[in-house]
Amino acid sequence: MKKMIFRLLLVWTALSFSSVVCIKTVHGEAYRRELDKYLRSKFVTFAKKGFEASNNFRAIHHSPPLKWSDKLAARAQKLAYQMALNGSIQAPGIDQLGENRAKLSAVNYDCEMAGEEAARIWYSQGSHYSYSDPRMNSDTDSFTQLIWKNTRDVGMGCAQRKGSVTNEIYVVALYYPSGNSEAALRENVTDPKRVGTKDVYATIYRREHLEKDHQ
Repeated sequence: MKKMIFRLLLVWTALSFSSVVCIKTVHGEAYRRELDKYLRSKFVTFAKKGFEASNNFRAIHHSPPLKWSDKLAARAQKLAYQMALNGSIQAPGIDQLGENRAKLSAVNYDCEMAGEEAARIWYSQGSHYSYSDPRMNSDTDSFTQLIWKNTRDVGMGCAQRKGSVTNEIYVVALYYPSGNSEAALRENVTDPKRVGTKDVYATIYRREHLEKDHQ
C-alpha cells in the first residue's frame, strides 16, 4: 500500500492541474504550495478508499483483486477533470478500456470520500441484475464492470466543481481488460450464492453462442 501511495503522488504531480475546478485564485507562492500538498493528500485518500472498496465488492463475488495502474489513473483523472470543467458527465470514452462514471451532486464532502461512494453506487446496480437470465443493459453495466472477473487493472480519477450554490464531484474508473461482453457474462459475473456449484446454464449458454458463431 505504501508503494501505491507513492505512485499516486507521482501521478498527481504528472497531471499538473488541480482536482478542484473553479477554485479561487489566491496570491502567494507559499499558499499555492500548501494548497497543492493538501490536494495531493486528498487525492491519495480518494484513490485508496475507492480502490479498497472496489476490491471488497469484487471479493463478494470471488473475483480476484484488481491491481492499481498509474497509467489508467492519469487518464481517468484527465477525463474527470474534463467532465467537471464542462459541468457534465457526458464526455468521449476511451477505446479498449472498461469505464465507470459517477456524478455526485449537492454533497457535503469532497474527493476524499468520493471514490468509496462511487464504488458503492456502481455496486448497488447489482440489485437489478439477474444471474439466472444475465443480459447487458444500462441499469447494471457499472456493476458488471466493477466485479468483472477477467479485469485485472484499475485507475481512478476525481474532480470537483464548486460554485456558489452547487458542489459536484465527478469520479471516473478505467479498467483493463474491459468487461461487459454479453457472451461472457455468466463466467465473469458470479452469483455469490452459487460459488462452488456447477452452472449448467452457463455451459448451455456458451455452447449456444459457439454454435451461432460457427453457423
